[in-house]
Amino acid sequence: MLAALIATRPPKPPVFFYTNQLVAATTTFTCITVCRRAAFITTSLPVRYVLSLSLPGAESILDHLNRLYYQIINSPSSDANIISLPSDPYLSNRIAEVISVVVTLTGVLATLPVASAGTAFKVRLQVELAAALTVLRSLGTIVN
Repeated sequence: MLAALIATRPPKPPVFFYTNQLVAATTTFTCITVCRRAAFITTSLPVRYVLSLSLPGAESILDHLNRLYYQIINSPSSDANIISLPSDPYLSNRIAEVISVVVTLTGVLATLPVASAGTAFKVRLQVELAAALTVLRSLGTIVN
């Protein structure tokens, strides 16, 4: 009976650790640039506020990315502070949070209202953000 229960147990989900502080910092900076440009070309004032204007109790996407960027480049994320685990949990958690914010930004950018003259620029921003998201996701390694 016990063997049957163990055999039908679902496998453990993969655990990702994210590494490479330099690539994470430069890619996060690229995402910050895309967010600024998206806020500049949008024709919707509420969307511009979501992208670039923090209000009390509501952090904008741009300010969230800026905060994460500075947390990635600060001393707790440096390679000198890595503990004996496969990866530094502080840095790994910051990169995972950047990925979640960039996924949100991807959704905002997909429905971003722009003038007809800015459509090509919006497409370039989407391509640049998709490449940055791919790079950020590639920093993860499965540790189980």
